[in-house]
Amino acid sequence: MCISENSCELIQFIQEGGQTNETYYDYFDKLTELMKEKYPEKKLVFQHDNLVSHKTSHIMKIMQDPAIEMVFSPSHTPEFSAIENTFADMKR
Repeated sequence: MCISENSCELIQFIQEGGQTNETYYDYFDKLTELMKEKYPEKKLVFQHDNLVSHKTSHIMKIMQDPAIEMVFSPSHTPEFSAIENTFADMKR
């Protein structure tokens, strides 16, 4: 999910059998490229939790792009995670 001050966009990512570091890298690489194309003059900020696949060397390489910034949620704080809140709403 991509949230900006003006909109919220959902980019579908469904991986049968669960997520691996490689599948997350492929997804995140595509996501950042799409967002850079759509918002070429904007700085992109991505909020992640502390999942291991969010911190691999491949992801950190993407984060070296000056147009991209990553903010990590503090550990054990699902209340700060947009996706965790979305999952909780879907379960109700």
